[in-house]
Amino acid sequence: MFSLTILGLVAAYMAVLFAVAWHQERPAARARGKGLGPSVYALSLAIYCTSWTYYGAVGTAARDGWEYLPIYIGPVIGVTLLFPLWRRIAAAARRENVGSMADFVASRYGKSQTLGAAVTVVAILGSLPYIALQLKSLSMAGALLTAGTPVAGSERLTVLVLAGVLAFFAILFGARRPDLTEHNRGLIQAIGLESMVKLGALLFVAVFALVLLLNQGSPARIAQGLGALAAPPDVTPRFTAITLVSTLAIFCLPRQFHVAFVEGAQPSDVRRARWIFPLYLMLTSLAVLPLVAAGALFAPTVNPDLLVLALPFQRGETLLTAVVFVGGFSAATAMVIVEAVALSAMVSNSLILPFLARDRWRMRGDASDMAGTILQVRRGAIVAVLLLAWLYYQATDQSHGLAAMGLVSFAALAQLAPALFGAVLWRGGHAHGALAGMAVGVLVWIMMLALPQLVPGAPWHIYVMLGIKDPLALGVFVSLGLNLAAYVGVSRLAQPRLIDRVQARAFVDRLGPD
Repeated sequence: MFSLTILGLVAAYMAVLFAVAWHQERPAARARGKGLGPSVYALSLAIYCTSWTYYGAVGTAARDGWEYLPIYIGPVIGVTLLFPLWRRIAAAARRENVGSMADFVASRYGKSQTLGAAVTVVAILGSLPYIALQLKSLSMAGALLTAGTPVAGSERLTVLVLAGVLAFFAILFGARRPDLTEHNRGLIQAIGLESMVKLGALLFVAVFALVLLLNQGSPARIAQGLGALAAPPDVTPRFTAITLVSTLAIFCLPRQFHVAFVEGAQPSDVRRARWIFPLYLMLTSLAVLPLVAAGALFAPTVNPDLLVLALPFQRGETLLTAVVFVGGFSAATAMVIVEAVALSAMVSNSLILPFLARDRWRMRGDASDMAGTILQVRRGAIVAVLLLAWLYYQATDQSHGLAAMGLVSFAALAQLAPALFGAVLWRGGHAHGALAGMAVGVLVWIMMLALPQLVPGAPWHIYVMLGIKDPLALGVFVSLGLNLAAYVGVSRLAQPRLIDRVQARAFVDRLGPD
């Protein structure tokens, strides 16, 4: 009965999201032509907060103390200290009317189709672990709630079905029109609502945990429950590496680039979002503290990644458990839908359609009227991305926490940063340098970070042979360092064409959006 109640709530929630998106996409609403507004834009940036920050941040804090904090510090640095860089990228994206991050990078570096395809491949490689993380969190939450029921043990099949449902919603929300430069206001409004739902659910359960602590825990016991969080943070190389990749992630995650720069906003909205979004992250990070302490005192045997859900569930709080589950479902599904939409745009524009258009031109002498083909390609790409993520989820070591999968994804997508930042900061950047940097960085990422997660415990891993306990910091610093060195070195050696010089000046020298 409880499972049916949650299923009904989830179905009702998805129906509300669709209604919000549909209402915003009506011809009358589109004709008014209003912008997103600073609140909606800031809340859309909160698509950054997925099931990793909803479930996994509490798990990380319970295991490793303050190590959960860098995933919040990084985005705040990105939208505050690095705001001049943010403004440059936003202005260039509006001027060029780009449809994806791959379009942006390819356009800057001499309109290179090869570079656009490379960015797409890297984005897919980096996003698969992250989407798999969302599927894993939903599987874990479902397993907790269905333990001891007739459907217990069917989580793997359930996740496959769920991946199919999410593919359907991604197509419904984001693959209905062929023009990628036409803003999808309905999707952004739905993301804004999703951000409020997951924050509200997390704060509700945090208040519940705080009440438990105040009623049943002495100050000494609360300090004991906080564990390492009761002491100041220790800034280790790992802490620094997580902060670095989290800062880069707010620019380089495909879904973040999509909502921040492709869907875009008015400059005034962006400036106001600089404090709304950090406030959102601060509230999310503060909610972790009472949950960790309450989990240690009242649910010490539970998987730390599930403390958010287990606390109300084990104490018989049915309604709160249902609300918390819907919040976690919201955090995971919104990320998957927007990421799949963003990746499908990159796949269609940079991988598939250039070849289809070329073949159609050879056969018919005309490459127009591609609208139907574009939609089919994007829908097929959404299904393929979700299927690959499910296969990655099946292949990974299930004993890893949610944060481990998220950090591997962040490290991969960080390899796009030198080419992306160089696009608006350095006129000397060249497509060959961007390709060389990404190739070197991704190769190091595969060897030092991806393979240890897919084949754990193998003696031939580089960090094992070097006698290093944790490969993350080494993998991040080496991959990004070699990526940047290759980007700069090869770019200096390359001979720019006329179009390279024109595009470089357009992206670097022009600061306004028009």
